[in-house]
Amino acid sequence: MLYALAYVAFALIIACFSLPVVIGLKLERLPGAPDLRLDGALFGGVFGISLSFSFGGSRRLSLLLLGYRPISVDLRTKAKPAPPRSTPPPVPPPKPETPSSPLGERLSTMGRWFLKPGLQLLRSLPLVLTVKKLHARGSFGLGDPAQTGSAFGFLQALKSFYGRRLRIDLHPDFVRAGFRGTLEMRLHLHLGLLLLLLLRTALQVAGRWLAMRLTWFPWKPGFTY
Repeated sequence: MLYALAYVAFALIIACFSLPVVIGLKLERLPGAPDLRLDGALFGGVFGISLSFSFGGSRRLSLLLLGYRPISVDLRTKAKPAPPRSTPPPVPPPKPETPSSPLGERLSTMGRWFLKPGLQLLRSLPLVLTVKKLHARGSFGLGDPAQTGSAFGFLQALKSFYGRRLRIDLHPDFVRAGFRGTLEMRLHLHLGLLLLLLLRTALQVAGRWLAMRLTWFPWKPGFTY
């Protein structure tokens, strides 16, 4: 029995790192509706957590189960009374400044450690986070009618690039500024790949740091290699 439970737990851990984490974001600018809701679920949305904020200042944390929220907790806390004022502690005398290396030299050293590994990590992020759904409904305005019209034309042009993933039903409002409506987004986060990329970046930074510390080592890291 214990071996079976261990195998099941191991399979669940492998599935958590191999299957994408579904992240849902819903923004509503409607009277009496939640302002922002953020969902994160595993196994294609089977179970997870949801965090919502409303216009009235309420914050709720809910359990997601097959698209439902059977358990919800109010995260609002009551305001605590202000503590009585007390005399401020004595200010210690300033410590003598220790000589440090110039700022430009330190930035150059950190750039040799982090620049190339960081750029490689940024180039790999589209493989980690993919947009599966982006739906927008309502109206928007930018204050300037010319800018509103230009933005509306740009949004219409995006439909031909993203197809069904991007659905835009926004109408320009040349009188009022702001967004009024609903914005829904669903993302897939590949957690296992993200951890592997972070591990690769950490090993690259550690190797560059070690190469600069070892004076006898022939190779020294630069900005482009």
